Amino acid sequence: MWNRGYFDIIYFLYFIVGEISRNKSKINSRHKKMDQETWDKMSQSEKDLVRDNSDLSPQLLGLEGWRVEVVSNGEKHRFIVGKSTGYKPCHLEVHNRRSMGGIPAMKTYESVTKLRKVY
Repeated sequence: MWNRGYFDIIYFLYFIVGEISRNKSKINSRHKKMDQETWDKMSQSEKDLVRDNSDLSPQLLGLEGWRVEVVSNGEKHRFIVGKSTGYKPCHLEVHNRRSMGGIPAMKTYESVTKLRKVY
């Protein structure tokens, strides 16, 4: 009895993983050219599958909402790490809590130091 349930679970997981990979390839082929109209028509799960996170800085991943101090070109500066939305998000250098946005963050820094959680 236990073995039958175990194999049912394995089969179910195999089926789900296969469906996810098939759906992702269908979605990617359907949305080669991304524009705002196409993005707006997609469901949240489709958006999650096709979102291109290549512009996010690996050093800032997981630091969204933190105030950090970075060194770039030998100079130190501080900012709050933000993240843009949409098909191809990027990290943002937000000046302070009252700011409505910020400039895109650099891809790499000489060093990144976490200071405190802001959001």
